[in-house]
Amino acid sequence: MSAEKSRFLRYKWIIPITIITLFSILFIKMFLVGIDTKYVLIGGVVPFVYSIDFINTLALSIIILVTPISILVYLDVRRKKMVEYNMARFLLDLSESVRTGLTLLNALDDVSHRDYGPLTKIIKRIVMKVNVGIDLEEAIESEIKDQSKNTKRLFSMVAEAYVSGGRASMVLREASRFALMLQMFEEERSRNLKVYVWIAYMSILVFLATSAILVYLTLTIYESAQGPTAIFLKGFLPPDIVAALLYYTGILISLFSGIIIGKVLGGKVVYGVTHMLILIIINILFFNNIGLVVTVMPMF
Repeated sequence: MSAEKSRFLRYKWIIPITIITLFSILFIKMFLVGIDTKYVLIGGVVPFVYSIDFINTLALSIIILVTPISILVYLDVRRKKMVEYNMARFLLDLSESVRTGLTLLNALDDVSHRDYGPLTKIIKRIVMKVNVGIDLEEAIESEIKDQSKNTKRLFSMVAEAYVSGGRASMVLREASRFALMLQMFEEERSRNLKVYVWIAYMSILVFLATSAILVYLTLTIYESAQGPTAIFLKGFLPPDIVAALLYYTGILISLFSGIIIGKVLGGKVVYGVTHMLILIIINILFFNNIGLVVTVMPMF
C-alpha cells in the first residue's frame, strides 16, 4: 500500500463523521426547528430567499463540508514541509557516512536510525525495499510520489550519487548545499507571498465595511420616508433584502478568495481551503450582527 493511500485511510474517519454531522444538523434545522425561508420573486419567476436564517444554514453546510478537507490539507502540507525542511540535514549526514567508508546503501541504513521527523519513515521504507531486492532508484521513486517538487529533486540526487561511485560523498554534499539554498529561497518566497494573503483578507474587510454603509443608508432612507414620500421607496430594495444580497456576495467572495490564495501559495486550490473557511466564518459573524453594526455607525 502506498504512503498516500495509508494516510487517506488514517484520516478517512473524518469524512463519514462530517457527512453524518452535516445531515443531522440540516435535518434538525429544517424539520424540527424550521428554517425561515422568506423570499421574493425576481422577474416574477425566480425565487430569491433573503432570510438570514436560510443563508446561515447554507454557510454552515459549506463550513461542515470544507472543514475535513481543511484538516487533511493542513496535515498533508505540514508533513511535506517537514520532510523538505529536513532534507538538507539528511543529505549532509548521508554524505558524512559515505565519506567514512560506508557504501551508499549502508549509509542509508545508518542514517535511517536518526530522527528526521516524517522523513525518517520514508528513508526506512526505502531501505526496506532495497533490502528485499528492489533497485534504489525504483524504491526512491515509489516513496516520493506525493512529495513536493523540491523533495523529489533532492532525492533524485541521491539516486545520482548511487551511480556515481567514488564521487557519491561529493555529490551528496553538493546536494545538501543545494537543499539549504532551496530552503532559504522557499522561506523568502513564502514571506513575499503572504502579502497577497493579507490583500485578500483586507478586501473582505473593505467589502464588509462597504456593506455596513449600504445597509445603514438603506435603513435610513426607509425610516425617513413617511407619508407621501413613501412612494419613492418603490425604487429601493428593503434593508433586509440588501443585507441578504451582500451576505450571499460575501460568501462568494470568500470562496473565490480561498481559490486565489491556494493557487498563489501552493499552486493548488486545496491549499486555500483553510483561508476560505476563515473568511466564511468572518462573514457569518458580521452579517449576524449587522443590526448592531448599523446601530453604532452614527457614533462614528
